[in-house]
Amino acid sequence: MQRSEMPGTARAAGRDTHGLGGYARWFESDAVFIEEAPPGPQADVRRYRFTPRLGQGWMEMRQIGQGLVIGRSAMTARQSFRHAYDWTPDAASFGMLLSGSMELSLPRRRHVAQGADVLVCAGDMGQGYSVSPPGRVSGISISLPPPMALALREEGVAFFRHGARVLAPSADGAARLRGLAQRMVALPAAGSTLHRLAQEALALELITLVAGLETSRARPRAGHPRWRAAVGAAIDILHAEWDQPHTITGLARRVGMNECYLKSMFRERTGEGVAAYLRRLRMEQARALIAQGGCTVQQAAALAGYANPSHFAQAFRRVHGVLPSRL
Repeated sequence: MQRSEMPGTARAAGRDTHGLGGYARWFESDAVFIEEAPPGPQADVRRYRFTPRLGQGWMEMRQIGQGLVIGRSAMTARQSFRHAYDWTPDAASFGMLLSGSMELSLPRRRHVAQGADVLVCAGDMGQGYSVSPPGRVSGISISLPPPMALALREEGVAFFRHGARVLAPSADGAARLRGLAQRMVALPAAGSTLHRLAQEALALELITLVAGLETSRARPRAGHPRWRAAVGAAIDILHAEWDQPHTITGLARRVGMNECYLKSMFRERTGEGVAAYLRRLRMEQARALIAQGGCTVQQAAALAGYANPSHFAQAFRRVHGVLPSRL
């Protein structure tokens, strides 16, 4: 696996550890990215080409008026590689994948980041990521200047306090973040003044959304009326549409709830997971239909999601202790 250093903050004491200067030093002897001349006289942009030996693609770092550094990348790797980077105590950054996956090296654990994850880093620690197997990876990152990160920490935005964490926003939150990030990556490299303003506006909106996730970081109480109602709505959907295919993602989106919260609170409420509850519900409905003469065993099997009637009969017997034909 090829190893190189990821742009972050410079390690050496006395160096400028923030802004494009700090990022550029990480690429001085980099074997993965090759610096290119930016399109036009843009002193606030550093653009890099993915070395042809490893694949193709690009990475761009732009410092905007608020002192923020925006990173954009889109590359296709032909072989695995690894990046490592550090953060100083007053640094803060977050990033989001738009395609592909990567393994993040977080303190005391590793995490495979997917497209709905948001990685937030702050503090003095060594971290990194690896891309394996090869493939297409694209995403964005935003580094906050120390005064902004400090102000957010003082205002209680815990995501920018010391540490590194992976956020899993709700389906709606992830869709909003992803839409903004995709628009940011799609902006042209040789952007006009309007494009540059659009990039700054997108960055500020992304920061606002990520900071707003603070309100959903703590696990909601299962007894709270809002969450009680959401779980109740999920149960009602399953009962009304027991013969339809369902997924946790789709169900969570319909009731306006985080997938993880829905799974855990659904189990607290019913004593079963969503899939097990739906299987049992289908078998109860199938038994009632067969016993009342409303449909044949084969029809009941199809309604319960079984293409093979014999498989349905076996599952039916495990639940009810009798074959459906005996009814």
